[in-house]
Amino acid sequence: MAAMFLTMALTFAVAGGLFASALSRNAARDMDTRLRSIALDLLAGLSFEPDGTAVLNRIPERSEFDDRFSGWYWQIKVVDEIIARSRSLLLDELPASRSNEPLVTPEGIALRTAIVDREFTNPSRLVTVQVSAPQSDVDEGVTNELKLLGAGLTILLLALIAVTGWLLLRGLSPLRAIQKDLGDMISGDSDRLQATGYRELDGMVGLINSLVEQGRQKAATHRDAASKLAHALKTPLALIAARTDLSGATPDPDIQSSVAIMRSHIEHNLNRTRLAGAHSGLSVRISVEPVVRDLMFAFAHSYHDRQIAQTIEISAGTTFLGDKDDLVELLGNLLDNAHRFASTRVSVDAENDSNGLLVTIRDDGPGLNDPRLRPSKDNLEKSTNQQGLGIAIAQEIVSAYDGTLTFAPNDAAGGLAVTVRLPGFIPE
Repeated sequence: MAAMFLTMALTFAVAGGLFASALSRNAARDMDTRLRSIALDLLAGLSFEPDGTAVLNRIPERSEFDDRFSGWYWQIKVVDEIIARSRSLLLDELPASRSNEPLVTPEGIALRTAIVDREFTNPSRLVTVQVSAPQSDVDEGVTNELKLLGAGLTILLLALIAVTGWLLLRGLSPLRAIQKDLGDMISGDSDRLQATGYRELDGMVGLINSLVEQGRQKAATHRDAASKLAHALKTPLALIAARTDLSGATPDPDIQSSVAIMRSHIEHNLNRTRLAGAHSGLSVRISVEPVVRDLMFAFAHSYHDRQIAQTIEISAGTTFLGDKDDLVELLGNLLDNAHRFASTRVSVDAENDSNGLLVTIRDDGPGLNDPRLRPSKDNLEKSTNQQGLGIAIAQEIVSAYDGTLTFAPNDAAGGLAVTVRLPGFIPE
C-alpha cells in the first residue's frame, strides 16, 4: 500500500507539473491574444483628418488603463511620435519590444506586450499600436488554476487511499475471521472453522475442517483399536492363569506372577496408547461437573458398604480443554484411590482460574504414609497393584497435557490431598 500510494503521489505530482507548464503557456498565449485584440480595436478606431490630424474614435473601456503603474498601458505612435496614450502611462513611454518574453519597466514591473503595425496612405505613414498587461496577472491566473488543480488532485488521492484501504481491510477481514476461528479451535471454544462467504477462501476452510475431522476420527480409531486389543488380550491371559490352577493344584507362583506383570504392563501401555493428549484444534472444552458427578455416583455404589460421605464443590462453568476420555480416566483413577483408602469421606473441588483447570481431591485415609500412593518410577514401570498403576496412569495423562499432579497431606482432616493443575490452553 505504501509503495502504491507513493507511486500515485509521484504520478500526480508529475502530471500536475506537466499540466502547470501547459497551463502557463496557454495563459500567456491567451493574454497575448487579448492584448493584440485591444491593439487592433485601437487601430480600427484611428482615423486622420484631411490636414493629417489623428483622430481616435474609441478607447478601451477598462478601468486598469486609468490606474498609474497598473501595468495596463497602451500607446499609439505615428512614425516615431506618440500621438495617444493611456492615462496609466501619464507622460511615460512603453519601451519597444517585439519578443515573446516579458519586458521590465524602470519600476520593476514585468509586462507582456502586443504590437500591431499598419501602413496608412495619403500621405504614407506607419502607425504602431502597442498594448501591455502585467505578467503578474498571467501568473496569478495560473496560480489560482493550480491551486484548484492541487486541491482536486489531493482530494482524489485521499479518496483513492480511503477506498483502497477500505477494500484491503474488507478483503483481509475473512482472513482475520479464519484466524479468530483457529484461535477458538485451539482454545476449545469451537470445533470447526466457519464459512467466510468468499468462495476463494471457503475451499481452504473446508479442507482445514476436513483435515481436523480426519485427525479426530484417526485418534478415535486408535483409541478404539487399543480398547479392542485390551479386551482381546484379557481372555488369553485369564486362560493362562486358569491353566496353572487345574483340579485344585497349587498354582505355580512364578507363572502367576508373570501373568500379573504381563497384565499390568498391557493395561499400562494400552492406557498410554488410548491417551488422546492435547492436540491443537482437536480438543474441545468439556464440562467438568457432569463427569465428576457421574464418577462419584459410580464409586458411591462400588463402595456403598463403607458408607463414604461425598462432597462436590465445582464452580459454575468449569471446563476442561481436551479429550473427555482422558478426563474420565484421570479423575476416575484418582477418585478410585481416594475411595479405596478413605475412612469416612471424599471431597472434590474444581474451578477454572487464569492458569486453566484446578481440581483438588481430598480423603481422610492414611495419606502419604501408604507407599502405594507415591508416584514413582517404580510404580510407573514395575507396580502390579491397581493403586500404583492408577497413579501412574494419572501422571501419564497429566504429563500429556503439560500439567502438574501433586500430593500433600490433607490438613483439614488428615489423609491425602491430590491437586491436579491442567493448563487452559494447548501447549506448543
